[in-house]
Amino acid sequence: MNAKRFALATAFGLILILSFFARCDSFGEKSGRIYLFSNVRRSGHTNTWYLSMQLIKNLPKWNPDKQALPLTLENALKMASEWVTKKRGGGTPQLESVTVKSINPDEKEFASTFYYVFIFGVSTFDRMGCIVLMDGTILEPD
Repeated sequence: MNAKRFALATAFGLILILSFFARCDSFGEKSGRIYLFSNVRRSGHTNTWYLSMQLIKNLPKWNPDKQALPLTLENALKMASEWVTKKRGGGTPQLESVTVKSINPDEKEFASTFYYVFIFGVSTFDRMGCIVLMDGTILEPD
């Protein structure tokens, strides 16, 4: 029994270490971009969003304690809804959630750079994500 637990704990630890290194490439300067979000569609297709380091430098900074959002929720929602409708070829997507996220709150360089994550219901058990940057850019998934 102890040998099984040890093997399971070792395998789990190895998976954690490998997933850390796989994710590091998404954040590394080598790739020149930062991982933001992934969304798995009902079809099984995964959309993944990355943000280039070059683009980050030009985005507005936001201090939630002292400023209004650089892009209002109303405007960002309109843009995201139009983008999802266009990608789907029509229909009316239903907003399920919206999140305002910092690129990385633990890193001073990125802590005050925020973006919107919108999740829309587009059909039964199917969701589409949309990333809107604070300068009004809709980020396309890879």
